[in-house]
Amino acid sequence: MGIAVVVGGLAIVAAWLALRYTSLKPAFEPEAVYTLLGTAYGVLLAILVLFASQHYTDAIRHTEDEAKGLNDLYKIAGTLQPADRDRVRHEVVCYAREKIDDEWPVLGESDGGGSAVVFARTRALNELVESLTREYQRSGSLVVDDLFQSNLARAQGRQLVLSDSRPRVPPAIWFVVLVGLAMIVFLLTLRYWEERSHLVVALVVTMLLLGSLVGAIAELDRPFGPIAGIEPTSMESVLTSVVQSSASDESVLRPC
Repeated sequence: MGIAVVVGGLAIVAAWLALRYTSLKPAFEPEAVYTLLGTAYGVLLAILVLFASQHYTDAIRHTEDEAKGLNDLYKIAGTLQPADRDRVRHEVVCYAREKIDDEWPVLGESDGGGSAVVFARTRALNELVESLTREYQRSGSLVVDDLFQSNLARAQGRQLVLSDSRPRVPPAIWFVVLVGLAMIVFLLTLRYWEERSHLVVALVVTMLLLGSLVGAIAELDRPFGPIAGIEPTSMESVLTSVVQSSASDESVLRPC
């Protein structure tokens, strides 16, 4: 929204220069231009709101998919031999802790990067699951297929979450949005230049409305950003559930 305010201010300056140094005189009433620009700009913002909202909704779903895969992994591990069960469950607990404490703040940077700590934990978890899958398949057990698929779902969910953390609205579209805002402010300033009270009201209302819309789109396009960012509620629920389920098992809940 700050950028929108700056652009609006520059548009006001441009309108003042146009009135001072050109033959344009208020009241300036290009009704056809107002109608065309307002309609086109409204349609553009509506499309962007839907696009950014879908991005935000996708990010929520993918965080839930990652958490569900991890929770399934924990539950399926209960069918393994006790030593193997506790190894897997310990990795699940550590993954959930590190996802919340280490990776979630990194997602807010909106660059698609993840936590090195969680990457390391993912490698350890993958190696353990793959090793157990080979071992139990040799003995004819089928349960490890579910274990492998759960870990795969967890991995896919995390990869999608990392992708979701990046903005999807292209810079070129933001340029068009800001140019449209500047044009609207420019024309309003020309129209109401000699009616200063009307000019102030028109500019304040316009900047509040359009600035809020642009700011909302920008925040929705950064699902893990600092203002409207998604919280790790799904992963916290998984961690709470597994900690309660393993409350009497120190080997599972030991420090990571």
